[in-house]
Amino acid sequence: MNFNILVHSRYLLSLLFVCSILMPFTIPQWANGQTVTETSLQYFTSNVTTTVYSTTETNSTITTSMHYQSTPFDYSYQTNSFSLNQMDTIPVNFGSEDYPCLYYDYFLFNATAGHEIRGHFELSEKGMSIHFFILSSSQLRQFGNCGNGNWSWYVHAFASSYDFDWIVPKSDLYVFLFLSSGFYGGSIRMTAQDYETTVQTATETFTTTTTYMLQSNQISLSTLTSVSSQQSPTGYVSAALALIVLLVLILIFIIFRMKRSR
Repeated sequence: MNFNILVHSRYLLSLLFVCSILMPFTIPQWANGQTVTETSLQYFTSNVTTTVYSTTETNSTITTSMHYQSTPFDYSYQTNSFSLNQMDTIPVNFGSEDYPCLYYDYFLFNATAGHEIRGHFELSEKGMSIHFFILSSSQLRQFGNCGNGNWSWYVHAFASSYDFDWIVPKSDLYVFLFLSSGFYGGSIRMTAQDYETTVQTATETFTTTTTYMLQSNQISLSTLTSVSSQQSPTGYVSAALALIVLLVLILIFIIFRMKRSR
């Protein structure tokens, strides 16, 4: 066998061995990995304030004793008693004499519209009754002629004792009038009070705060996803195949020469 052919055969075998080792690196490879996906979520918070108004009304009553502009002649503030000292007369016997037809007296006072006046009177002599009126000052001026004039009143009672409760219709000058058609020599005790009622309004405020998701607050969420990718070195594969084909041809040529050398 030719020594040079053996040497060349060894080189050729070595070259084929190296190519067999490099071949796996020329085959397409698969690579595994993970991708990270970030998602941004936004939350909004906002405070909404609600105000509620509650209005309540309460009645406040102020009570005062009556203040009179004029009273009967013998009225006592200590005992609240008086007698009928005034008379209304009519002429008799062709005007030669005056005959008493009414015995009376009164209290004169100012009153305010809307006020409530409560009072009570009673006679000291039992079994007797007298007339009680509440009049305006203009009604009192029409009272003449022994009570037979064209006059009117707000309150009237004929009794030995009486409780009255009267709402003042308008601000004016008024009269408590006591009278009797016959003589009454006893005393009369009378008390009265003025009630002023006012409406007081109170407003309470209630405030509540409710939180809603409106204000921005960013949060990042990370999601891992597996990914496979193929690496295809196309140029290297083509070169490797060409080299293998060339080596095979060389090997066939050497074998052919070896046979001819024999």
